[in-house]
Amino acid sequence: MVRRRRQATGPETRAASVQKALGRWHEALEHLRGSLLEFRRIGHPVYESRMLMNMGEALVALGEIEEARSCLRQILALADTAHPGALETAQQLLDSLKDPR
Repeated sequence: MVRRRRQATGPETRAASVQKALGRWHEALEHLRGSLLEFRRIGHPVYESRMLMNMGEALVALGEIEEARSCLRQILALADTAHPGALETAQQLLDSLKDPR
């Protein structure tokens, strides 16, 4: 018997994934924000960091660079409690965004 890892996802997260795959960034962001609030409410930093990563990517696609930077910095602030892949990816994406200053 193969055991599947239980995902802490709900309708908002699944809807965000669909909208993101379709390139509907504004709609994806709405769902991601809802998911982010829920994961923060229940205290799940791993999924919080995943939502922030997805939000950062969507915001970059929309040209909202400052807000994307904010999401990426929030991932880094979660440090060891964040999803392991999210820390490295967030830092790489943050480094790739040129600071206008």
